[in-house]
Amino acid sequence: MHELAIAQSLLEIIVDESKRHGLERINKVRLQIGKFAAVVPESLTFCFDLVSRDTVASGALIEIETVGITARCEKC
Repeated sequence: MHELAIAQSLLEIIVDESKRHGLERINKVRLQIGKFAAVVPESLTFCFDLVSRDTVASGALIEIETVGITARCEKC
């Protein structure tokens, strides 16, 4: 379940940025995750809820948008 590691990394970024900007509370987190990233949004939300307890992001709403893939030819 790599969603736990993603949630922990996400929380670390959120905590660092909230300190940098002097924020006491985070209410919402918006994420864009690639369609082929092999991330289950429900699992990520569950893991984030667990790791964010008693932090600046405790109880924050997570909005996850799944985005498609873009490919291009390096020769064109």
